[in-house]
Amino acid sequence: MNNLKIEKDSENYLSYRYTPWDTKNFGLNTNEILDIVYKTPEALKGLLIKFDALNAANDVRFTYTRVDANDKVIKASLQEAGFYYAETSFVISKNDILTYDFLQNIKNPPILTPAESEDFEQIREIARYDFHYSRFHEDIHIDIEKARFRFYNWIDSLVEQKKEFSVYKLKGEVMAFHCQDVNSDTAHLILSGTKGRAALIAVSFWAAFLHNLKTRNVKRAHTIISASNLKIINLYNYFDFKYEKTLVGFHKIYK
Repeated sequence: MNNLKIEKDSENYLSYRYTPWDTKNFGLNTNEILDIVYKTPEALKGLLIKFDALNAANDVRFTYTRVDANDKVIKASLQEAGFYYAETSFVISKNDILTYDFLQNIKNPPILTPAESEDFEQIREIARYDFHYSRFHEDIHIDIEKARFRFYNWIDSLVEQKKEFSVYKLKGEVMAFHCQDVNSDTAHLILSGTKGRAALIAVSFWAAFLHNLKTRNVKRAHTIISASNLKIINLYNYFDFKYEKTLVGFHKIYK
């Protein structure tokens, strides 16, 4: 989906995109604010007024964004415009993949294989039932089953986008999967997890797919994680990922 823009001038603009995958899941028109650039609070207020008018004209009923937690002006302006706080997340990265020994404490790392077509229903089920944190899982105004089903459908969207999927299988059963996008020497870690009853393999599974990046001469990896998911925070801490930014998620439902 192409990014669109509302602008006052080159120093004051708002970029956004429509999100048909969420429209399908939630049953109403949706979009996402991707970036807000402003010089003054007044200019920002004007952009949000124009954005509301655009949404009214296009019958958009639900919109959402993530902004820098240190930007008090944006946080205040969004709330004044009717947005509510939904969740907090961290942008994290690791820049020393080529020199880091991911397997130093792993005796028998799991063997990962590319996901095959018959694996994806199991992957969808893991995403639906064994993931408990996201911008929508944590939104108190969204039904949890809709948030879960969104993750189920997201897998198909990622496949359509030709993202990489790898799995660890035990006796033919998918116990864990990892999805990523590798561009040159940088990897975007999109979605990773284990079955609930296989949580004990998480450290070795993460070590395995991170080590695989190293063998491919990938230098840097980055991802976004929920600030509420202490288990995943501790997991990335274990591999010395660094915290780059705190993001605050704001959502707006048009009555």
